[in-house]
Amino acid sequence: AHLEKLAGPTIEFVGSVSTAQLAELVSQSRAFLFPGVEDFGILPVEVQAGGCPVIALARGGALETVRSGETGLLYEDDSVEGLLDAIHRFEMETFDADACRKNSLRFSRSRFEEEMAGTVLRISQGA
Repeated sequence: AHLEKLAGPTIEFVGSVSTAQLAELVSQSRAFLFPGVEDFGILPVEVQAGGCPVIALARGGALETVRSGETGLLYEDDSVEGLLDAIHRFEMETFDADACRKNSLRFSRSRFEEEMAGTVLRISQGA
């Protein structure tokens, strides 16, 4: 209740949702905020697969998974003001849901398996 009061009328807290409900929420979202730092960070990839752009701190795995200006926006300043500035800049740009989806395919299981099989084959052939 306290957070809902702070958030105001434009924010909705949905609680636990099914996988299908989560996919629908992601597809309807304007952006996914990712202000943390992780070595890889699967959530930015997953939301891009749903066509949602990402606003991410330009550190860690986000540097590899988000294409700034294409599938979201990377920002440098990790302060509250830095995040707010990034959100304002994001609002002035447009992002294509299909570009987000295509970017997520770089991290697909099938691509990983193909590249690993190719690497193993090259090594086994002494290349």
